[in-house]
Amino acid sequence: MDMNNQKGFANIVLIVLVVILAGAVGYFALVKKSPTPTSETQTSNNLPPQQTPPVNTTQTPPPSSQTNNQGWEKYSGASLEFEYPSLISAKQEGETITLNHSIVYKHTNPCDFKGDAPPLVKLSDFGVSLMVSNKNLKDAVQTNEGSDYVVKNFFENNTLKLSEGFIDRFNAGSLNGFQITSGAEGCGRYTYYFPMSSTKTLVVNRSFISEFSPINGDYQTYLNLSDIIPPNQEKEFFVKILSSLKVK
Repeated sequence: MDMNNQKGFANIVLIVLVVILAGAVGYFALVKKSPTPTSETQTSNNLPPQQTPPVNTTQTPPPSSQTNNQGWEKYSGASLEFEYPSLISAKQEGETITLNHSIVYKHTNPCDFKGDAPPLVKLSDFGVSLMVSNKNLKDAVQTNEGSDYVVKNFFENNTLKLSEGFIDRFNAGSLNGFQITSGAEGCGRYTYYFPMSSTKTLVVNRSFISEFSPINGDYQTYLNLSDIIPPNQEKEFFVKILSSLKVK
């Protein structure tokens, strides 16, 4: 091969090497600008599109009137249906249903203010009566209270006016009404009025348990007796009974 051919061949080789080198440099530059995706990037790419958090759909539990109390009895009459503890006795007299519980225990009548009444043979720790009056609220109150005092002084726009400690609102389950407190010296009753319609009112009477009143000197003795229904449980039973009640 002559000298000119050798120089031409060398130039061709040099050009090829330059092209290869330039291509390699370009390739590595491109790879450097496009880094391999990290696992975090891959994970975020696999996530679904972000959505607005759903509105809180927590539902209010059904009223206790729809809940069965385990181990309780069920009363079903012409006008009322409700559940009550099996240790309490239920009896109907006319339109009135009475619920009672007592234990045999001879003691002085705590409501004998004269001091001449015979001793009580039993201690009653639960006393409730219920009836549906076919009257509006105003007439039911006047009839049950036995006077027109409440009607004349505490009625406005056909409903009771509140007077703290005397006439208070009272709710249990689906029942919404009023509690009237009558009594003195730990003796008396609570009366509850629940308007059901313009011509129907549920009337409930609940006796004070006078033996458990702190003004009674023997109340601690009574509270320690076996088989009694203590005050906190008496109230719990009462509210649960009303909460299970349905007027027919």
